[in-house]
Amino acid sequence: MVTTGGDAPQRHEGDAVRLRLQGDRFDGGRLPASALVEIQRYAELVRDATIFEWREQHPGQEVPEELNAALDLALVDIQNGSALAVLDYGTESYHPQIESGESEVLKAISARANNITAAASDLIELPPWTQHENFYHFGASLDVHDSLTIEANHHQSVVVDANFADRSWTSRSNSDAGEQEEDIPKSSQEAGSITGRLTLLSPEKKTYELVTIDGLELRGRYKDDELSAALKGALGTSTSAPLMRVHGTLSVREGHPWRVWATETVEVLMAANEPWQPRLQELAQMPPGWGDGPENKEIAFSALDAAHNLLLAAKGEEIGRPGVFPVEDGGVTLEWANASNFTSIEVTPDAIFNFTDISAGDSTVFTHQTAALDEALKIMINLQSRQIITEGPTE
Repeated sequence: MVTTGGDAPQRHEGDAVRLRLQGDRFDGGRLPASALVEIQRYAELVRDATIFEWREQHPGQEVPEELNAALDLALVDIQNGSALAVLDYGTESYHPQIESGESEVLKAISARANNITAAASDLIELPPWTQHENFYHFGASLDVHDSLTIEANHHQSVVVDANFADRSWTSRSNSDAGEQEEDIPKSSQEAGSITGRLTLLSPEKKTYELVTIDGLELRGRYKDDELSAALKGALGTSTSAPLMRVHGTLSVREGHPWRVWATETVEVLMAANEPWQPRLQELAQMPPGWGDGPENKEIAFSALDAAHNLLLAAKGEEIGRPGVFPVEDGGVTLEWANASNFTSIEVTPDAIFNFTDISAGDSTVFTHQTAALDEALKIMINLQSRQIITEGPTE
């Protein structure tokens, strides 16, 4: 079992991690030799996660000796209050990479523990570096009433108990391990975008985490300080934060993005409690290739915002609620139809309003294009009230 947050110990400046072992046998700061293996397992997990990430980011390169040295974990203090082990790394070099590895370790432990707690029958997807006894035997030395609190990375914390360890898990043979190394999917980098909700932001490190439309947690990073303000405006929870789309370079594995390697621009969809907003948010979450068209583009936030602004400007007018539909080029269409007339406003990714109005009575067709919101609003109101004079059919 793992829980997050709670009464975790406060991390001191410069400490790499603090592990609190709780239970009767740890009272008075006593640390039995049998429990030291958990500290070793944790250190190896951080090493595995950090080196795995480094290799993903530097394919074909040797792991620097400085990084290996920085991952040399040392027990620097044992404090009272059960057994509180304060651990530190031997050098300040590569601390950002190590902190990233620590975050990945805590996330993997939480994911597996939540799966155990829920008695889930589906296999959970864990990173390849977890396929080792250090991960599946973690917590195996704990008794039924023991617990181990891990705090790292600015008060991120998990609490592990004896139920976490899978004591039936066995290591693969060396030949199997070699095959497993070859089978680990490699990542590539490509330009793209991700839509989701921002749940964590660290302006100091220029990193963030978002939850995608599929419920996956993805980490991203950026260099431009000006992006911090846009990201702060989008920060919230996985359900309350406004929809955000980040563009940049994605790390992709087996055809699926798993990290935003470099963020170039950020878009935030306007949030409003209006009747049409759920439909706009639904369209915003459609991935590229939606529907039956593999070439169909994701719906541009600029088109969705322009459609929202037009409908909001018409609020209070006698305008019926339109149907809202996606367009293959990333735009959106607003449509009104009855037995006598059909009106369509296609909003392009460039926020251009394209009007088409067809009158069934005399088969006249009216078309018009404008980028001006005021003009678009006036035409829409006139069309709805049937006051516009058409010049006859157009091609």
